[in-house]
Amino acid sequence: MREICLKADLDRDAATAIVKGFTSTEGLAMSDNSGMGEQAINKIAEAGLRTQLDEVEALTVNVDISPEAIAGGEIDAVTIEGEGLVLQDDLRTEKLRVKTGPIAITPWKAVFGNIELKQTVKAQAEITLTEQDINDALNLDYLK
Repeated sequence: MREICLKADLDRDAATAIVKGFTSTEGLAMSDNSGMGEQAINKIAEAGLRTQLDEVEALTVNVDISPEAIAGGEIDAVTIEGEGLVLQDDLRTEKLRVKTGPIAITPWKAVFGNIELKQTVKAQAEITLTEQDINDALNLDYLK
């Protein structure tokens, strides 16, 4: 099986769209900031991302938060790693890795599931596609 790996620094608008789409979960700002609290936030963010995808073979979300910054809506970084991710029914990636820089959100809105970014976010993405993934994507009706 042939694979292509694409690496890119995402522009600010693309990174912002990814973070807003992947963190549209309820209760993100609610944490006791302990190890268990961070694990809960990671699982909540992962569950939110899973709702945006049609299929998932493996998915891990790591929200890096410092306890003193979370009340102000400051998130140090988010790393998303997945395998066999399918969106829009047929658009598949073999592997995906997205790593953001610092994220500033409005914490009181996040409590109600509305993630609002205070500023744009810088991120890097690494996407691996198989030859079959590319052929399938090129044959999608909405890409023709």
